[in-house]
Order: sequence, then C-alpha cells, then structure tokens
Amino acid sequence: MSTTNTTTVAGRTVSREDVLRVIDEIDAVGRVRFLRTHGYRESSRFVLRVNGKSYPSKAVLGVAAGLKSADFF
Repeated sequence: MSTTNTTTVAGRTVSREDVLRVIDEIDAVGRVRFLRTHGYRESSRFVLRVNGKSYPSKAVLGVAAGLKSADFF
C-alpha cells in the first residue's frame, strides 16, 4: 500500500508541507487575524487537529491551495 503526502483541493495540489506552512502562519499571527486576512470564517462542523490544537479545516486547506473563501465551495 502506498501513501501520498498530497491531495487535490478544487483542482489544485496541496502538500503536507503546504498545510503545515499555513498552520505555522496561524500560530504566528493568531487565528482571528489569519481568518480576517484570508476572508475565511471559523469552522462550523470540522476542525483539523495537529499536536493537540484545533485549526479551521476549510481555511487551512483553502489557503494552502491558494483559494479565496468564495472560490472554495
């Protein structure tokens, strides 16, 4: 069985490194500022858990893919 460190989001390839870069950005600037800067809102249903912390999953994947919130279903 092979594993991959990439996925496709709205036709764009997103790597594990892309996601971790966005998580580092959230940790550096703070959740509220990150969401406001990128035009996303808090998650309403799903979160991404990394090292015991919760992150807004849609915002993380959207920013990692280079998508604005309006372009990310």
